[in-house]
Amino acid sequence: MKKLTLILIACLALSAAAQGTASDSIALRAQDAITKFAAAGTLRYATLGIMLCDLRTGQIIASHNPDLACITASTMKTVTASAALQLLGWQFRFRTPVMAVGELTGDHLRGDIVVMGTGDPTLGSKHFPDNPGIVDEIVTALKQRGIRKIDGKIRISEGDFPYPDFDPNWEVEDLAWTYGAGVHGLNFADNRVGVSFTANGGQVSDVTFNPPVPGLKVINKLTSDNADNVEVLLESAAQAYVLTGSASNMKYDFTLTNPSPGTMLADSLARALAAADIELRGHENAVKPDYELMRTQLVEHLSPMLFEIIRSLLDRSDNMFTEALLRAIASSQSRKPTTANGVAIIRELWRNLGLETAPLFQRDGSGLARTNMASVRFFADMLSFMSRQRYGGMALSDLMPTAGSRIGATMAASPMKDRIVLKSGSMRHVQTFVGYYPADRPQYAWAILVNNFNGTRASLKDRMGALLISILPND
Repeated sequence: MKKLTLILIACLALSAAAQGTASDSIALRAQDAITKFAAAGTLRYATLGIMLCDLRTGQIIASHNPDLACITASTMKTVTASAALQLLGWQFRFRTPVMAVGELTGDHLRGDIVVMGTGDPTLGSKHFPDNPGIVDEIVTALKQRGIRKIDGKIRISEGDFPYPDFDPNWEVEDLAWTYGAGVHGLNFADNRVGVSFTANGGQVSDVTFNPPVPGLKVINKLTSDNADNVEVLLESAAQAYVLTGSASNMKYDFTLTNPSPGTMLADSLARALAAADIELRGHENAVKPDYELMRTQLVEHLSPMLFEIIRSLLDRSDNMFTEALLRAIASSQSRKPTTANGVAIIRELWRNLGLETAPLFQRDGSGLARTNMASVRFFADMLSFMSRQRYGGMALSDLMPTAGSRIGATMAASPMKDRIVLKSGSMRHVQTFVGYYPADRPQYAWAILVNNFNGTRASLKDRMGALLISILPND
């Protein structure tokens, strides 16, 4: 018996030694691949950090500049989304009350319809076609109450959401484009609008907005040299787009940030009421200024659950949706829904959970600000923590998209493309990825942040995908 025991101990020791040797071999191979990647000529002047972490042991398998803070771009969305899951709960929904304010008599409302914005980014969003539309809900509620005449107006409440709606750390040239859409108390149709116009000799005509946004205008500063080089700036306070540069003699169609989504919603609702034969008279003095009198709730619109919102925004890398979550985080802690308050609460959360926050320089929720920075070690620590959490049976990894073709042609052609989940980030001279492997039962967390690279983005992404294939065990 003693001899058998000694044999078993010896076998276990040999097995442990073999596993250690195999683990060391994986680490050496991964470190060699990372070192070669970082030594490429196109990264000679780059700032980059790389880390591969074993989630089962907590060990760092291989790394490069693990503590160097790099620009994150949209990988910052994983920080905000993770904090939202922790602080708001996966079942959280935005709630938008719609009130009839005034006297209800028979089929007559002597008062206003008031839509009370709470920052829901999904109102009228094309990304949730199965979620009930708030305009349809209001019309249905009025019909069910038999209301056919409304003496007052449609009024929009922005709540305590501050002006401006965009983050002060964002670049001014980003604000007119859809990825730079800000967050209002009342958001609608993804805060986007189609803008069309005809240019001829530097002059602009036939300006249309789709859907209509009353009060929105275009200011023409184009030159007439007939070169197709139109730039658009947003003057949010003036509710106007400023066209600069030069234009060819042609029709232009842009999809731009809508600086007045509440106005678009009010106009859309007014047209829907007319189509339903509900008369909206719009009398200025139809209701007393004190909205605490005679309030009747018509609708409480509910957004999709938080986990659905996060799955959508991580897949599409939606900045406005993510900034809305940042504001919701601030509101959930009874603080004014500002960027600064949301960021401060997130930082406090990670610190209280034992993460080192010194290498996290968060300026917004989405990563659009170029001053957002973090180290790959912070990402690895955060992803490691989130891998142990479950939200209604789901983990963060379940809400992240698979690699697919997001990280280059080599990965897209590899069987591993469906076994890796990730969040990408890109902006001028920045390409970043963070994620998990394998997708169904993550055993590894990884992060690759590259700033100030030379060469093409496509070539860099392909090399980043090839690096992942080489350092992740494919068993």
